[in-house]
Amino acid sequence: MSNHKTITAVLAATSFYLDPFRILLLAMVAAEGGREAFVRALQCSMPEVQTFEVALARACKTVRGLADNYVGDLLIAIPREGKDPWTDEDRPRRLVVTDAFIDRLADKWAPRGVANDPTDLNRNWPVNVKALVRRIAQEGDEDPFPKAGEPKSPSGATTGAT
Repeated sequence: MSNHKTITAVLAATSFYLDPFRILLLAMVAAEGGREAFVRALQCSMPEVQTFEVALARACKTVRGLADNYVGDLLIAIPREGKDPWTDEDRPRRLVVTDAFIDRLADKWAPRGVANDPTDLNRNWPVNVKALVRRIAQEGDEDPFPKAGEPKSPSGATTGAT
């Protein structure tokens, strides 16, 4: 097996089983309403952010900083629907961040009572991200974004500063 194939296989397996932050970031982007809305949400506090890639990097750094200093249970394993793609195990478990970590992240990412959120939409953010994290982890992360006619978030409410 070539090094490229080895690296690709390791990335696929670790992404599936051991990367709770990929699931969290997908949920965060989906909770904001997608790529463009995610950038707009960051621009409320960081107007210099102009691209999705920079917005995503800022989000990753925020999560990394919080995870680095987090005191408490950071991760839990929850079962995913269906079969393990490699071992055929029923309902393989995947690591995700805890609800407590999402609540702490919400305090920093979507704080309540801020000037750019006069209608308190940020109250929906942790609820929606928690639901999206579970849905992505249990059902798959191919496309966690709402389809035409579906609510923007699991609760049906708008989140973030979009």
